[in-house]
This record gives sequence, C-alpha cells and structure tokens, in this order.
Amino acid sequence: MPTPADHDRLVLAAQAGDADAFTRLVEDLAPEVQAFVAARARSAALVDEVVQAAFVTAWERLDGYQARGTFASWVKGIAHNHLRDELRRIRRALPEGDLAERLVVEDCLADIDGTEEDSSQDGRLADCLERLPERPRRLIVQRYWEGASLDGLARRHRSTANAMAALLYRARKALLGCLEGRT
Repeated sequence: MPTPADHDRLVLAAQAGDADAFTRLVEDLAPEVQAFVAARARSAALVDEVVQAAFVTAWERLDGYQARGTFASWVKGIAHNHLRDELRRIRRALPEGDLAERLVVEDCLADIDGTEEDSSQDGRLADCLERLPERPRRLIVQRYWEGASLDGLARRHRSTANAMAALLYRARKALLGCLEGRT
C-alpha cells in the first residue's frame, strides 16, 4: 500500500513531466476519491463524472500543488468543489415542478457544505412523506434517496418502468400539493 510519502515522490516526478507517475497516482488514489465522492453524491454516474473531473483538474494544476497536506486530501478538495458546482448546476437546470429531485439535490448540497439550506422545508417534506400511502412513499425513498433506477424499481416491484414513472409522477405531484398547502 503506497504511503503519502510515496505519493509525494510520484507528485514530484509528475511535476517534472513524468506522465506515468501521475497515472500511478490516479490508480492509487481513485478508489479513495471515489469513496469520498460517493458518500456525498446520490448517483454512480455523478460520482464517475466528478472523480474524472477532479483528476483532470489535478493534472492541470499539478504545478501549483504544494505538499502542505497529503496529495489525496488535495484531490479530494478538488473533487468536493467539482461536486458542489455540479449539484448547483443540476439544481438550476431542474424544472420548477420537480420538487422531489430538487430536494434530493438540496440534501446532497447540505451534506457537502455541512449546512442545511432550508431546514423548515426538510421538516415539511418529512411530514408530507409521512402522509403519502405506503407504496408511493416507499417508491419515493427508493428512487430519490437510495438512487434506484426506473428499471431497477420495475424489477423490484414486478412492474414496468413506465408504470413506475407514472406512480412516481403521482407521488411527486402529491408531495408538491402537500408542500404548497393544497392537501
């Protein structure tokens, strides 16, 4: 198992132009950075995208790296920033009515920023989720908190992806109505 000192030697070699040294750093640190991002993101695709972007940025900014901490911590800091930026981009692109997805993104942002963006909305969401019948509530949790795909939900519930999409649409509509005080 390579140590931080081994990584520092590889960083020095990479800074001197040895691309293979950087490749070894990526191979050594990718699982650690992936675990770091996965603990804060709700989608495997987002994890892969952020980890790749973090290592590209690390390569581009390698000359500016100074060993004040570990190289792994530096790359995780870059990944953290990429994840935050990507979640904010996703939040801006979400349609107004997609409340459930918006709340999942807000939850992820709160996790990575260490803050609660709107704790009163979190409490209202919990109350409204409790008011949903069991099956729609379970589907919302499985889809948006556990990250299950529509196909995965269809297999799990012995149904079709279209049927799951329709059920989730109605559940999100009910949540929105509750959150807006209509139900």
